[in-house]
Amino acid sequence: MARLATLRNRLGELEIVREPSAAWRREVPELRRQEIELRVKLQDVSNSVRTVEDEISRIVVNAAALEAASQIDDLSELRARYQTADKDIPKLAGRAAELSIEGLLLQLGRPEETTPERLLLDAP
Repeated sequence: MARLATLRNRLGELEIVREPSAAWRREVPELRRQEIELRVKLQDVSNSVRTVEDEISRIVVNAAALEAASQIDDLSELRARYQTADKDIPKLAGRAAELSIEGLLLQLGRPEETTPERLLLDAP
């Protein structure tokens, strides 16, 4: 009985709170539904994070593969240079032929000239 009296006294000391408005009461079911949705989404995200963390922890770093990766990058660059040179060398060889003495004599209209030094002009 004493306990009941104590509880009644404590109840009497509490501030009287007004009843929530009707609008609030209508919103409660929607808020509960949204809370449940958000808890489910949070649980899904937590599970996904745990899964990814587990996958990351199982990754084994292969030192040999890492070392080879840098060598592969270097080889890829060298391959690109080789392919460029393979295309450029025929063009450069043709250009060198144009710049040869025979090519220049041909351009001067003197392909039969045997002593090209004769064609040099004296500088004053």
